[in-house]
Amino acid sequence: MEGIFISLIVFAAVYGVIKLIVQRRERIMLIEKIAGNVDDQNIKKLSETYVRRGTFSTLTIGCLLLGAGLGLIISIFIAQCVIFPQMEMVGHGTDLYYRMREMLGVATMASVLLFGGLGLVVAYFFEKAELRKAAKKE
Repeated sequence: MEGIFISLIVFAAVYGVIKLIVQRRERIMLIEKIAGNVDDQNIKKLSETYVRRGTFSTLTIGCLLLGAGLGLIISIFIAQCVIFPQMEMVGHGTDLYYRMREMLGVATMASVLLFGGLGLVVAYFFEKAELRKAAKKE
């Protein structure tokens, strides 16, 4: 079993090094390509693109956290209305009681991840709409 983990770690390390080398070469080729077309218009366009991306990262993080918070609130609601009353009926110390406690943890994580993912999808559609507006203005 340890051999599998060691081989996975070695593979991941080799893959990471190769990926870094390839990305470095791609960046160098991109810089050389851009260097031939440098003028004030291109610099202004690149800087505007960079500024726009910064605002989207804030939107993405905000929607992710909002979705995760909503998922946590819904999991608390599920626990209060569904799981806790059943746990009281089963009684403390039984096998079913402990399985329900595990189910509560799974339900909490599932709802947080589900609504966090939905928040990222919502952020994607907001970004897409903003990019369409910006393209229409130009």
